[in-house]
Amino acid sequence: GLLPAELPVAPPQPTLGPLATEARWCRRLDNIRVRGVLELRRDDALRAREPGEVMFRKYGVSGIAAFNLSRLAQPGDVLAVDFVPAVEAAAMADFLRERCCRLDAVLGRAATWDDMLRGMVLGPVAEVLLDAAGLRGGAPVATGEVPAMAAVLKGLRLPVTGLGDPRQCQVHRGGLRASAVDVATCAVVAVPGLFVVGEALDVDAPCGGYNLHWAWASGLLAGRAAVARMAGRPESKERAR
Repeated sequence: GLLPAELPVAPPQPTLGPLATEARWCRRLDNIRVRGVLELRRDDALRAREPGEVMFRKYGVSGIAAFNLSRLAQPGDVLAVDFVPAVEAAAMADFLRERCCRLDAVLGRAATWDDMLRGMVLGPVAEVLLDAAGLRGGAPVATGEVPAMAAVLKGLRLPVTGLGDPRQCQVHRGGLRASAVDVATCAVVAVPGLFVVGEALDVDAPCGGYNLHWAWASGLLAGRAAVARMAGRPESKERAR
């Protein structure tokens, strides 16, 4: 295109958007929002953890937490949805056992899994969690079933298949490698007079205004340096002003 062929340029790719996952559970939760934590795992090792809103879609998950993880996720990774981030994973089973005892006393009968999940998660979410744990909502809670429910509450597993809807992505990564420009002016070192800014450089960041700041800041740096060059002033003096 517009850059000399010898410059290091990575193909542009959309990012900071929703993630596509195995749709078995997500399809049933389409358009439901929860506040929790998304964990990104690769080869069973935790790679990143993002708290915030998670919005389920037919194809996977959206929301800020998913957007931020999309910068790191690869097909074959696993998203684990933590629906009860206030309770540590190691304490979840004990939390459920205590909840069951309290409900037994209040209800005057053996609590069911429907009783246990009511008020903890939305109804459609409870149905999916019960299926994922292999439990029946109307059945009384059995002690041996608690670990299975604790596991899905703290980490419903969604295998990643790729990026979700690219049209919803907020930025593109790729472009000219940042190492090819002067960091103080965004001037291409190998091509005097050429400046590259914003998404044309291979720079991206998570949600929070960082990408907008980068676009404006790099544009200002390059603009001032370009004016100084046209005026015949040394760029080093322009940087110091």
